[in-house]
Amino acid sequence: MVRRPRARTRLRRGFTIVEILIAVTVLVVGVLGFVGTTAAVTRMLSRGNRSNRGAFISQQRLEQIQATPCQLLANGSETRANIYQLSWTVTTTPGGNGKNVRLITGYPAVLSRPRADTMETTVLCIR
Repeated sequence: MVRRPRARTRLRRGFTIVEILIAVTVLVVGVLGFVGTTAAVTRMLSRGNRSNRGAFISQQRLEQIQATPCQLLANGSETRANIYQLSWTVTTTPGGNGKNVRLITGYPAVLSRPRADTMETTVLCIR
């Protein structure tokens, strides 16, 4: 009598260690990419928030300057909210019937790098 090898009747179930390692590696790479993207988005939102606040503060100062009589307009500077440094220069227009106002707003951006935004306007002096 010749013996025949028995056919395997049990099916293997589950995952091999190699499949598990590959799955974990793919998952870790995905999570690290997500974390890096989240950090970048947070920095961008912070930068946008500071820039928006700086523009709002600058606009307030320009409105105050425009409401000031021309004879009283002068160069100046101030600090608002402990981080926004505003400085403005006032010059007479070539025709003499107005004042040019240049407002520079400085503030620390992300990673404490300084940033400066400039706004300019002309105030008409009607006599």
